[in-house]
Amino acid sequence: MKKLLPSLIAVKKIKSQVPRDRFPAEDLESAAELSLAANGLINPIILRRTSLQSYEVVDGHFEYYIAVRAREIDPRQGETIGAFILEPSNSEAILEQVKALRQEVNIPPVDPPEHSMETVTEMAVTALSEEIKQIKCLVKNLETSFQEKVEFLTQKIETTSVEQKILVGIEKMFDRKLEALRNEVKTGSESKAATSKTSYRKMTVGELKALAKKQGISGYSRMKKAALIAAIQKVSPPRVQTSGFAVSPPGVPPNS
Repeated sequence: MKKLLPSLIAVKKIKSQVPRDRFPAEDLESAAELSLAANGLINPIILRRTSLQSYEVVDGHFEYYIAVRAREIDPRQGETIGAFILEPSNSEAILEQVKALRQEVNIPPVDPPEHSMETVTEMAVTALSEEIKQIKCLVKNLETSFQEKVEFLTQKIETTSVEQKILVGIEKMFDRKLEALRNEVKTGSESKAATSKTSYRKMTVGELKALAKKQGISGYSRMKKAALIAAIQKVSPPRVQTSGFAVSPPGVPPNS
């Protein structure tokens, strides 16, 4: 037969149905100091399981609150307490001992557990199943959040690629427009120059000299018609009207 031995149980996992104020605070204080000095209580308490990780005091409420106060004074040294755990194989015998040994104590022992070990096990399994369900829900939420972030980044990359293509297309279109404008200016300039030269040739020498005088060309009086035309064109190069604004040939400022 297995020998009955106490176990070390974490004080924080134990509850008592007896209020703490049933015991004088000074008695708990002095007993807690003695417990810490001796590195433990000499009298193990009796517990029953309420779940896989929690217990309730059946006998030894005073000793339990001594351990609670010791833990308050020194959390590390007072972390555990010696206790006998009620099991299906020994619960009846232990409770009979409690009745026999605690008759002089005014506080009666707690009634035997209402639930069988099978019921306690079922309660523990139910609690564990609920925890697993919560963990699964958390994992699902994390997966959904991760998927949403991946989709957002994918859309962002695709949008950036489209914007880059649009910018490249606008740049190419601008280059084509600029090149067409330059060709238009060049063609218009050449056409204007030819037209202006033709109109100057229709003028008489006297009209050309008058125009040369007005433009301040020196030595115009001794020039012939061809020289006058060349001098006038040099001083007043043709201007081309394109797309609503005037464009002068390169290197020549526009006349007002």
